Amino acid sequence: MVHSDVDALVGLIQNGDGMGWPGDPRMYVTIGVLSQTKNGRVRTGRRYEVRRWNEDGSIALIGHWRLDEKDKIIFELSRMRMDSPGHVDTLAEIDKTNAAIEQKATDVYMDSQGEMLSHAASIVAETEYGKNTFRQMPGTRDEPKVDDAG
Repeated sequence: MVHSDVDALVGLIQNGDGMGWPGDPRMYVTIGVLSQTKNGRVRTGRRYEVRRWNEDGSIALIGHWRLDEKDKIIFELSRMRMDSPGHVDTLAEIDKTNAAIEQKATDVYMDSQGEMLSHAASIVAETEYGKNTFRQMPGTRDEPKVDDAG
């Protein structure tokens, strides 16, 4: 579902929207095609890509959005600007997301280690508090032998 008013979006990106986005005449919009192979199936999808001609002649991908997110493009471009009142530091957002992923992995690890540690603690408690727990193979425990004579 490519929108017919992409030209209007390009006009807003290049000329500004009169509110938070001042415009950048070096930016333009393309339609990108994504392809992914999963379980032997090839999935394809399209997205809006905002690119910019840099002063050194290179082209930079500024951002990409799903086709149904067309209305978010100008808003998110304005948040990327350093002088914007609603500026969001991209690196801080990446760090925040990575910290959440690491915390989730740590929680999973600690949950799996918790079972082992509670089992080890129960063994210590049984031996320290006088419970007689036999945790060896039968016949391997060295016990004093009682003489019949004595």
